[in-house]
Amino acid sequence: MIPRPGVVDLVDIVEPDAAPGEVTVAIDLCGVCATEVRAYLSGGGHGPMLCGHEWTGRLVAVGGAGAGLTVGQRVVVGVPDPCGECAACRAGRPDFCSFVMSVARGRDRRPEQPHGGFARLLTVPAYRVVPVPDGVSEVAAALVEPAAVAWHAVRRGAITAGERVLVVGAGPIGLLVLQCARAIGAVDVPVVELSEARRKAAKLSGAQHVSESTTDLVDEYDVVVDCTGDPDTIDQSLGVLCQGGRVVLVSDAGSATIAPRMWLAKEASMIAAAGYTRAEIVETLDLIAAGRIQPEKLHTRTVGLGSLSIGLEDLAASDTTDIKIMLDPRIKEN
Repeated sequence: MIPRPGVVDLVDIVEPDAAPGEVTVAIDLCGVCATEVRAYLSGGGHGPMLCGHEWTGRLVAVGGAGAGLTVGQRVVVGVPDPCGECAACRAGRPDFCSFVMSVARGRDRRPEQPHGGFARLLTVPAYRVVPVPDGVSEVAAALVEPAAVAWHAVRRGAITAGERVLVVGAGPIGLLVLQCARAIGAVDVPVVELSEARRKAAKLSGAQHVSESTTDLVDEYDVVVDCTGDPDTIDQSLGVLCQGGRVVLVSDAGSATIAPRMWLAKEASMIAAAGYTRAEIVETLDLIAAGRIQPEKLHTRTVGLGSLSIGLEDLAASDTTDIKIMLDPRIKEN
């Protein structure tokens, strides 16, 4: 739990038995996300069930009819299928199902979970898990959630083979967008990133060209995917966009000022991408199993529950060399 700025509390909770329609997962690994870092710095803005939302594990209990789920099965965090009842579903737009989007953002119809994946056990509705296919490593499985965010961004941006794509920001999501865009056949896919450590990570993830600024670039791109969370990069992205191109926003930049005249002149489109669908999680798992993306390249180290605060401090540091820290609750610490 993150009760206030700079504090991580380890709390003993009696995990409830899995009721009908629920499962209990023994957590193997859980990725530490930038949202947890922000919560650690601010002390708020992150509900309990979202505090540790990039998890993978094995089923240790299946309540009632498990819809094909069995004890011992490997799973990752997921979202339900579209409900078929909300306004978006009735309009034939199931990718925008309000139920799916609310679950992805930590607001389920069921009572809120007392905690997330920074734990040894986690009991959730059965629709919150997706089976892991053979050929997906434990580390890669723990990165399926952010990889699905990246895959969703590529799909929302309608990126196709042969298009010129630029990724701005080489944090975990940006690096995974890079891999997903390359997997779909985008050309070259250069990366812009200020951090030297992240530029090195971009090269490891397949970027043939990395630079510190968009001003270093001479080409124009069909699609620019902004993964920085920096409001200043939005209009900067427009400067290297081709006529009629698309800017895909993945990170939350808060408030930003744009120059509408520039967007009008280029007839540019801005597309937001947040979350993912259950189908996209399955597609992401298939991409990993086939070796088309390799999210484990982002993994820098693993900590135990007692060292989570250290990992959060390190990720928050301006000079951090970490890309993705994993938490393993099985690690025994003094």
